[in-house]
Amino acid sequence: MSSLLVRLVIGPEDTEGADNFDLMVSTPDGMVLSVARDTYRWGRHTLIVDRIDLDLVARAVEAILRRCEANTWEEVAAKIGRFAAWEFEDYQV
Repeated sequence: MSSLLVRLVIGPEDTEGADNFDLMVSTPDGMVLSVARDTYRWGRHTLIVDRIDLDLVARAVEAILRRCEANTWEEVAAKIGRFAAWEFEDYQV
């Protein structure tokens, strides 16, 4: 396997709900195969790893989450959305 779509379900500690964030995990070989198949590839919301290893992915996600502190959940989610696709990105009421 050279690519894997990971859904992160993350929410504030003081509520029961959570939001979905999608992250493509790919090896360099997986990126090459994707480009060869489609002739191009966007890179946003993608974690590139040397091998598909869920422990490695979890460590990388935990490391970035530690840098996403903010005053409100919306601010935290927007920061997380910089590296994983947030289900409510660009949502307007």
